[in-house]
Amino acid sequence: MMIIWYLKLLAAGALTAFLLAAALQCQQRLRAARYCFGGGFCCCLALFLWQWLRLGEPPFGNMFQVLSFLPLVLPPLYVLEYRHGDRLLLLPFALVGAIALTGVLFMDPDLSWRRAPALQSLWFVPHVASYILSYALAAVAAMVTLTAFRRRERASAAERLSRLAFAFMTFGLVSGALWAEAAWGSYWSWDIKESWSLITWLLYATYFHLRKQPGGRRAANWCNLIAFAALLVTFLVVNLLPKIDSLHSYAQ
Repeated sequence: MMIIWYLKLLAAGALTAFLLAAALQCQQRLRAARYCFGGGFCCCLALFLWQWLRLGEPPFGNMFQVLSFLPLVLPPLYVLEYRHGDRLLLLPFALVGAIALTGVLFMDPDLSWRRAPALQSLWFVPHVASYILSYALAAVAAMVTLTAFRRRERASAAERLSRLAFAFMTFGLVSGALWAEAAWGSYWSWDIKESWSLITWLLYATYFHLRKQPGGRRAANWCNLIAFAALLVTFLVVNLLPKIDSLHSYAQ
């Protein structure tokens, strides 16, 4: 269908803009980098709205839709973080967006998707959106953490981003439990996605604990990266491996 090609073209345009933003940031051309980053945001916004209009409901039902929404939240989050005066953070924000958009190009848009009965809930949008926000922030924090081993001042930026990600993650975990009780009659079922979500949450809680310990910063950096690896299992592995039996299989 032509519309699929249009959607992929928008994703490719956003990917190009984010990569240009990253390259320009590396060359210290900050204004041009921000313009490209804003251009990527506009492409992502058009991609998101086009899907919403086509489906008639928020496009959060499969990996194409979720991965194309994730880079959309990055520029606003960068503007929020820019208040702290760390201009170099544009690079990890742009790279995270580019990685997500690369995944979008390999996913099926599935324009026939409609919400299953279990998804007919007021919790659907806030639950999914909060987790996507947390994943986006955690990904940027992980990239910043990689530089914190050599530049200790970067650790504070990683912690700041991780704390915001943790807040959204906590809301997602709690809202998911409330939604599960309404949909399935139980707050917790130890479903594989639920279990990995809890493991991820506990690892980030451990990271914050280690950050407060004398001499624990290096261990905290490693814990942040391990927590992000667990997040990738929660977000990608559980959803994309077809043989995993999960109550959340609708997200595949």
